[in-house]
Amino acid sequence: MILICSLVVTAQKKERITIQGKVIDKETKKPLENVNVFLSNTTIGTTTNDEGTFIINNVPYGSYNIIFSYLGYEIESKNFDSYKPYKYEFDISLKQKPININQVNITAEVPEDWQDDLEEFTKIFIGETENSKQTKIINPEVLNFVKNGGELKAFSDSTLRIENKALGYMLYIVLDSVVYTPNAKVLYKLYPRFKELSPASKDEEEEWKANRQITYLDSPRHFYYALVHKQLSEDFYTLRKISGISISPEDLNLTCDKDSTIYDFKYTGKLEVLSYLSKKNILTFFYPSVTIDKFGNLLSYFYSVEINGYWANQRIADILPRDYVYPGN
Repeated sequence: MILICSLVVTAQKKERITIQGKVIDKETKKPLENVNVFLSNTTIGTTTNDEGTFIINNVPYGSYNIIFSYLGYEIESKNFDSYKPYKYEFDISLKQKPININQVNITAEVPEDWQDDLEEFTKIFIGETENSKQTKIINPEVLNFVKNGGELKAFSDSTLRIENKALGYMLYIVLDSVVYTPNAKVLYKLYPRFKELSPASKDEEEEWKANRQITYLDSPRHFYYALVHKQLSEDFYTLRKISGISISPEDLNLTCDKDSTIYDFKYTGKLEVLSYLSKKNILTFFYPSVTIDKFGNLLSYFYSVEINGYWANQRIADILPRDYVYPGN
């Protein structure tokens, strides 16, 4: 599985910024109402009003990927970061998508093939972990599929809705593409927004809290958090080269900025990570330097790290929003 990242972080409650702006049609210059504006992979977002304007208050400090999504228009995203009080303004012009008749015909002419593709996509996208058993696609009809040899590509012009009853979230996903390659790699490029579900009982609420903690502790994000806070051994992580030779955190040349908010480590190639209970993971780094924030969020490009092994089996059903805060951190 290829790990993607949307540039977001969490922070303390006192650390806040404001984001505001306006969204218009690129050709007509008219304001666009009900445009989805959200910070990718978080619970933070809003929609534009009838004048095309929006405002998001009380946003934690951090690095973000803000997404502008509107049906029939191309997705617009902007990266920014802030670690001091500031008011960010975005004036966005969205371009209408051209109508691709050929893509519509693909699914319209072969409904039986579409159903087969949906079943394959669901296993690939949702996963087959314990959390996946309580996770489902609410509106699969918005999906389109293209097959080319052994490669399956899924995409959608509408927001894909995923209900995760294991962790207590509804996900609203702007799906650029999901590609399953013949060599069993999954390439994601998507922008999810999370919304907490309302528990039916106190027991369900406590179950969601427990499942979120277990999921976090069993994730790459927790590994990165332990790495930058120099607590790999306390959290039972072991680093090795593929040859089996042990690596110390010092071998990764970890450095941080003066505020200890952003960390860089330099490692290219394959790194074997043994998590607790000796679960084996292989991380392949494609760039000479990788950036992480103090909360364990990977601040790098799409497809910057490839994951194989145990963590590769974790898919959408095992993803937490980046503004989730583990109680022990």
